[in-house]
Amino acid sequence: MHRCCFTLAEVSTVERRQFRLLSTWAWLCCLVFLTGCGGAGSESADRSSAHELPPHYPENLAAGVGRLRELWLQLHPNAGQVANSTGSDQVVAAGSDETLAKFADLVEWLPELAAASDLREADWRICREVSTELSQAVAPLFRLDQLTQQQRLKEIATLVEQGLQRLAPVVNEFERLEQRYRSAEDLTDSVGTSTDPVDHEE
Repeated sequence: MHRCCFTLAEVSTVERRQFRLLSTWAWLCCLVFLTGCGGAGSESADRSSAHELPPHYPENLAAGVGRLRELWLQLHPNAGQVANSTGSDQVVAAGSDETLAKFADLVEWLPELAAASDLREADWRICREVSTELSQAVAPLFRLDQLTQQQRLKEIATLVEQGLQRLAPVVNEFERLEQRYRSAEDLTDSVGTSTDPVDHEE
């Protein structure tokens, strides 16, 4: 019979291996625990962020573009032009800084609203392009005085209106998909109702 003997160095090696093994298991347990807590925290954060959306955040893309048009009518210089005694056009204040801020927000949210729908990538790209172009045009307006701001709005009017025109077919496609989705839901509900079991008295 052989007697098993360990030298001091061998004992130290075994202990180090055991320590590494225990450390690995402890780390894995912590990782699983933290991952689980992180998931719950993320879900809670998502719910919190959903409650913190601005009041003017639109319900969907169609509502957002519709509101964008309304705000543009308030901001467009032509909506506030009056003829003076000499017959020339005088630009007066149309809209406000708050209106401009809401307009800028909606422009920025366009890609996000499109991404939250079933639109194709090509339609999303249009929303992103329009958002980028209009954001770059609107951003400098916040640093201008009111009169200069109105003049600048007049200069970018063509760009804004072209952007809104590009969004029109995207909104039409969005509404078509929404209608198809609602029709499918109605059909599912009607089929479910018609296939419900009926109790027959014997």
